[in-house]
Amino acid sequence: MGQNSQSINQTISYRPLMCVCMAFSFAVFLSVFFFAGWQMLLLFALCLFSGLALLLRRHKLLSGVLLGCALGLMLSWITSYQITNLEQNWAGKTLPLELQALDYQQDTDYGYRLDVSVLTQGALNGEKMVLYTDQSMKDLKPGDLLSGQIKLSSARGRESLWALAAYSRNIRMEGTCHQLTLQRAPTPLHLQPRVWAHGLAERLGVLLSQESAAFLTSVTLGEKQHLSDRLRRDLDRTGLSHITAASGLHVHLIASAFLLLPGSRRRKCLLLIPILPLYGALAGASPSIIRAVVMQELYLTASVLNREEDGLTSLSLALALLLLWDPVAIANVGLQLSFAAMAGILLVGPRLTEWWKSWNLPGRFWYSLQVTISANVFTLPLVLFYFGSTSSITLLSNLLVLWILPVLLPGAIICCFGPLRFLAPLLDAATHGLLTVIRLLGRIPWASFSADHKIFLLWLLICYLLGFAAWKFWLRPGQTLRLSALSLLLLTGCFLSVSGYYSADALTYTALDVGQGQCILLTDGDHTTVVDCGSLDKDCCEILRRELGMAGRGEIDELVITHYDSDHISGFIPLLDTIAVHRIYLPIPAPEEQNTFLLLTAAARAKGSELILVREQAHFLAGKTDYRICVTRSKEERGLALHAARAEGSVLVMGDVDALAERRLLERWDLPRPDILTASHHGSRYSNSFTLLTVLRPRCLVVSAGENNMYGHPHPDVLERCRMLNIPVLRTDRQGRISCQL
Repeated sequence: MGQNSQSINQTISYRPLMCVCMAFSFAVFLSVFFFAGWQMLLLFALCLFSGLALLLRRHKLLSGVLLGCALGLMLSWITSYQITNLEQNWAGKTLPLELQALDYQQDTDYGYRLDVSVLTQGALNGEKMVLYTDQSMKDLKPGDLLSGQIKLSSARGRESLWALAAYSRNIRMEGTCHQLTLQRAPTPLHLQPRVWAHGLAERLGVLLSQESAAFLTSVTLGEKQHLSDRLRRDLDRTGLSHITAASGLHVHLIASAFLLLPGSRRRKCLLLIPILPLYGALAGASPSIIRAVVMQELYLTASVLNREEDGLTSLSLALALLLLWDPVAIANVGLQLSFAAMAGILLVGPRLTEWWKSWNLPGRFWYSLQVTISANVFTLPLVLFYFGSTSSITLLSNLLVLWILPVLLPGAIICCFGPLRFLAPLLDAATHGLLTVIRLLGRIPWASFSADHKIFLLWLLICYLLGFAAWKFWLRPGQTLRLSALSLLLLTGCFLSVSGYYSADALTYTALDVGQGQCILLTDGDHTTVVDCGSLDKDCCEILRRELGMAGRGEIDELVITHYDSDHISGFIPLLDTIAVHRIYLPIPAPEEQNTFLLLTAAARAKGSELILVREQAHFLAGKTDYRICVTRSKEERGLALHAARAEGSVLVMGDVDALAERRLLERWDLPRPDILTASHHGSRYSNSFTLLTVLRPRCLVVSAGENNMYGHPHPDVLERCRMLNIPVLRTDRQGRISCQL
């Protein structure tokens, strides 16, 4: 066994091309995420001279690695310089530009967006750009010409994790325009695949039901804009989102299905070599799909030339070629996940395959299990880092679903051809069955867990340590099985402990980290109450749904809306679409809030929720907790406040009330000293008055606010008042999710 492990390590170590490509890619990674411009130049000079010196001394491998690093640093510096130059010279300006549409217009929450290329002569010529407009152009097609006064801005995002999302797709600038002039033009050859993809999506929409067509369009082409919010969340919850994003899985399925056709393998490989780039263009040519196509092309070329294919070298070379074209592509989350999944399959997969054979468990089922486990080994940390949660049933869901994709994906393409349209009803029925399975899986309690719960991060760390022990010491099947059983036992214990925390005979208060907004979860035994569901910069509904799933709860007993600002209600309608809410308490709307009020009440009635309009006060009991809803009102603001009390302590949650409303609340309602006071108006200077804090003297003030928000919440004056009164302050922008029990 030791010799086998040593040979594997040697196989990984001594691949000159792989080492150089990985060194190049690693230098690009460090440059994009960590280094400033002068640091890149300094390290470039150091690597270049060191590499040349070692080359003269005939240390070829180490020299190649250092020269690869130098190339990565230099290309990253050039790209950084170009982006900085664009931002400094053009961001903030309004210019008359001529543009070429690169794709079809897409709907957004505020209008429409369109990928375009600048045709105007000058420094912007040929630059790709995202154009936002409120002008509908449904008949626009790729290749059409547009002109207008375009206000330019940088495409760099505000949120740190996703700041480079547009840059990673080779988009450096954004533009806004209210009035565009459209001129018809023939579609260039390089944009023709987008026309074919659009036609394929329209054809599926005609042949299949709406839900099936939307799902198969996303599976085939990676276009997810027509998926319902409920299905998106079920896919996230079950760990199946990757099947609706065009990636290496889809390229592999297309290639595998084609290679199963009768005929010479060499001839089929020759035919596949031009077909796969065409599919990549149909699927949008994202960095992850390009990586997969390049890697598959290398594999096919090796087969045609009767050469041995090296997976790790192909993977590193594919990544390096992609980064040579655009170094900032390393920031693309899809590319990172695609590369990590493939690296796991290549590194961990062979060891798992040997384990299956030693257990005498052959068959496609075990192969699918091996691919799923090995792909998740490296992608799981990335998923938790970027998305904050992951599925706990991903192995089960992938085993139940992935086996049918080799049928659905080619079937969705071939049934669009006239002679084969008779297959559409069968395809529709199979897709409906698959979606039913996904929905049922999504309803499983504890189907996902959050990175906010440190106990699960501890469980993951233990699992990785156990896996490393199994890898390093080549444990026998019986020992590995015991480690797997121990891991599952620990996972079950984690879920039971978290569920027991929420189901305990106590009032549990949780302020969710929804950014600039508010969402408070209160549980007492089996009873669930939510106060507000809104945010300006995060998906509040998904965060709340994830928290409820962690608690093993699939419904909400009471939902209290303190007032109608978007940072308190933005997740209201998505929440009703995904979770059953029994009773909803709403304040009397102001005249300017009537439209919002009617929209919310219509959505609630459509879902069968009971609506209660609070005019003065409302009251209900849940377990040992007495809930009282009070009306807050001033000249400018009106809303609701929730007071939850039991023998062990109490909680007071308010909305965006000012100091006058706080004073009137104290005068009208006899409120005992709360253990937890949720800061009104997210810690605004004109709320959380000295009078309120002096009278109530809460044991803790919880502020729900966004990180580095433009409103300055919580205000320093509020923090100073709390300091003077010796009231501890907890903040979601600093501590994240805040939870405690009374």
